[in-house]
Amino acid sequence: MPAYSCRFTDAVVRPDRKDDLEALIQKMFARRHHNRVSAGPSGQMWLTVELVQALRRASAVYREVSTKTTGPLPFEIGFLRIHDGRLEAISDPLKTDGPEVFVRILSEFLEPGAQITLDPATDGAQAEAGDEAKGGTWTVRGAGEVENVENA
Repeated sequence: MPAYSCRFTDAVVRPDRKDDLEALIQKMFARRHHNRVSAGPSGQMWLTVELVQALRRASAVYREVSTKTTGPLPFEIGFLRIHDGRLEAISDPLKTDGPEVFVRILSEFLEPGAQITLDPATDGAQAEAGDEAKGGTWTVRGAGEVENVENA
C-alpha cells in the first residue's frame, strides 16, 4: 500500500459535521487492524460488511464509492485529528490505496477551500515494494467535489 506525506491547508472542519468526523476517526482508528483479523472467512466477511455499512451511514460520499456490502476501507482517516477546529494528520506517512477517494470522503466534512496534499513518501520502503504512488494536491469545492490543482 503506497505511503504519503499528508498536509492540510485551511482544513477547517464544518461545525455541523465535527461530531460525525470525530466518530469516523475513532471508528477507523479502532478498526485499523481489521485486515489482519483472524476470525475465519465467515467472521471476517461479517466484520467487513458491518464496517462498510457503518461508513455508509456516516458519509454520503462513501455511499457513492461503495455498495451495501463492499467498498474501500479508508483506515487512514483513523490517523487524523481535529485540533482547534482544523483537520491534521497525527501520523506521517499515511498509507492509502486510494488518495482521491480519501480526499473525496474528507471533503464532506471540510469547509470549501481546504487543500489536501499527498506527496509520495520517500522513505525507501515504498521504492523497494515497487509502488508507483501518485499523490497530488486537491482543493475542496464542496461535499464530494474536489479539484486536483495540479491538473487544473
